[in-house]
Amino acid sequence: MQLKKIDNASDDAEKIEKLKAKKAATKPSLYSPDEKIFAGIAYIGPLFAFPLLLRQTSNFCQFHARQGMILFGAEIVFWVGSFLPVFGGIFQLAILLLFLGGAAFGIFNVVNEKEESLPLIGASAS
Repeated sequence: MQLKKIDNASDDAEKIEKLKAKKAATKPSLYSPDEKIFAGIAYIGPLFAFPLLLRQTSNFCQFHARQGMILFGAEIVFWVGSFLPVFGGIFQLAILLLFLGGAAFGIFNVVNEKEESLPLIGASAS
């Protein structure tokens, strides 16, 4: 019985080259993980106040905190409208869609390190 010699060195070298190429292809992050976390929580209702007050030197956090504040203000306006007798149900649905859609859009922008205003309501905060 004859054993085959396995050349692990060439396989390892190929794996190392692939990892180096993958690492070189990824772009470095512009913001620290702390900044991303604070910017992300800005889209969760009244939590926009935390990055607004605690990360005053970060333009990235301040931008997203202002966007979160506008989103929260719009939610309050629609919440007040939900008490109207005829259109209350429509306003409640609008609150749900506005909050979920706006928060998802904002957090997506935080993850992708973009400073993009929320559609329809966020242009005034830029």
